[in-house]
Amino acid sequence: MKAACSEFVRLVETTETMTFIPHSQKPTDRLASYYNPQIKLKIKNGVEVYRVRGTYGGNKSDYEGDVTAWTADLSTVKMLLNSVISTDSQWMTADITDFYLGTPLERPEYMRIHRKQIPQEIQTKYNLTSLWKDDQFMVKIVKGIYGLPQAGKLAQERLFKHLSEHGYYECPNTPCLFRHTTLQP
Repeated sequence: MKAACSEFVRLVETTETMTFIPHSQKPTDRLASYYNPQIKLKIKNGVEVYRVRGTYGGNKSDYEGDVTAWTADLSTVKMLLNSVISTDSQWMTADITDFYLGTPLERPEYMRIHRKQIPQEIQTKYNLTSLWKDDQFMVKIVKGIYGLPQAGKLAQERLFKHLSEHGYYECPNTPCLFRHTTLQP
């Protein structure tokens, strides 16, 4: 329950990904998908820690646009790693916390969440009692969320734009491999 509470706070407050709304605010021509929380158990410093990721039921979506987010080919990754090792170069990776959740959508999406899936602490915190209908709450999603068909593509476009603004460009013949305009070997 503690992990579920943390996830709702992250989605509603920290990233402002979604907002609880009255059911009547969902446009009648739009489909509302379902909430599908993904729960994982991790071991951190020898302690079991549960993690919950709020996920949009991606198989129930009325989004009709392109959802393709390309990734680097495995051979590209292997050659890059080999190059780093062979030339005594340095390597770094980064995790951009909540970047995926912070990506604005082109249009809002909607999702139903059953009352049993929301801890009482969260229902009280956001004063949700007046918003449930048929034991479900409605949320308006304005930023990327796990499971949303277009979220990966939109986050990738946002990342590529950010990289471009800082002097990086995608290699013309190798998708998802970037070089810097001035930091060339």
